[in-house]
Amino acid sequence: MSIADLNAKITRSSKNDFETLQSISLYAHDPAEVGRQTLKALEVDASGNLKVASASAPLPSGASTEAKQDDIITELQTANTNLAKESTQASILADTSSLDTKIVSCNTNSVAVSSSALPAGGSTEAKQDDMVSLLEGQPPAGNRTKAIPVQLMVGPSGSQHSALRGVGGDLSVYIDDMNSDVAVNSGLSTSANQTTANNHLSTIAGDTTSLDTKIVSCNTNSVVVNSGSITETNSASILADTSSLDTKITSGSDSSLANAVQVLVYGAGNGSLHPFKVTPSGVLKTEEVVTWNTTEIFNAQINFGQNATSSTFDLGTDIHVPDDVMFFVSNSAQVDSEFAIEVSHNGTNWFQVNFLQANPQSNTDTMLSLINDFECAVVRYLRINISNGSPDTNSTYVINASTYNG
Repeated sequence: MSIADLNAKITRSSKNDFETLQSISLYAHDPAEVGRQTLKALEVDASGNLKVASASAPLPSGASTEAKQDDIITELQTANTNLAKESTQASILADTSSLDTKIVSCNTNSVAVSSSALPAGGSTEAKQDDMVSLLEGQPPAGNRTKAIPVQLMVGPSGSQHSALRGVGGDLSVYIDDMNSDVAVNSGLSTSANQTTANNHLSTIAGDTTSLDTKIVSCNTNSVVVNSGSITETNSASILADTSSLDTKITSGSDSSLANAVQVLVYGAGNGSLHPFKVTPSGVLKTEEVVTWNTTEIFNAQINFGQNATSSTFDLGTDIHVPDDVMFFVSNSAQVDSEFAIEVSHNGTNWFQVNFLQANPQSNTDTMLSLINDFECAVVRYLRINISNGSPDTNSTYVINASTYNG
């Protein structure tokens, strides 16, 4: 085949076009051949990789040399010779006979041990499971059947630490472990104070033992003394101060008291003491305190020729009877007027006093007396009927009723 024919057959193509191409073998010469006349075909494996001989290639780093392999062969030949000796095999058999019943099978995955005793103190799988459970932590609980013991140490910085102590399930705190200043400042009682208190209690117990059989009961009302006597220290002084009265204060009729000692009697009033008084005949004087009271009972205009009645004047029940009742009348127009008194025992039924010759009359401002002008005794309920006697003039009347009473 000429070069021209070969050129016609070789075309440019992609990898996917190889099925349409004609195969071409590649050749190369052996550099060791003299003259390099013989060509040899290049070879590839099933995957298309070019086969390369490493006869003259340099060894990679760490590769075994032929000399090392010769040494290995020599050692293996020596070992093979020794294994072939019966004495050597007997020694190996004796050394490994104890393994016959223990090693059942052995491979690269596992070793099965049919039976074996743990060495003294060896850990079992169950103990290891417990340790794993405890190390993983447990939720808080009042009691635990299993726990890792931990000792807590406390103490000030830079000093020797002490372990916390417990009594049962409680943390124990001892007063002797506390700083003396802390014990005092926190209000804790000291041993010295407790001893002092005990001594005081013992003294009180000794001083009160005599009361054990004497006081039966005691309450806020009375004290019952079972036996013994009560000593009163003030009676002697009282007796001396009052002994002079023994012959002076006596009892009897008026005639037998002529030589008796006079005693002034006082009464309290408004926070002060006032002596009782008697008349020369020995009658107790009473001093009535009365007050001046004024009440307006009428204030209105009365037209001429008309009359009107005032409101009721009530003297009340809890009073001392006054000497008189005065009526002060203001007559604005100074017209002729006539006044009539009306009385009542209940404030409902009214009665006019008719024993007068004529009712009081006036044409000015005037004062009328219940007793003198109306000739009427003092009663509880009073009122006045006023008449305007003018033929043509209206007038405004203002009447105040006044009296002294207690």
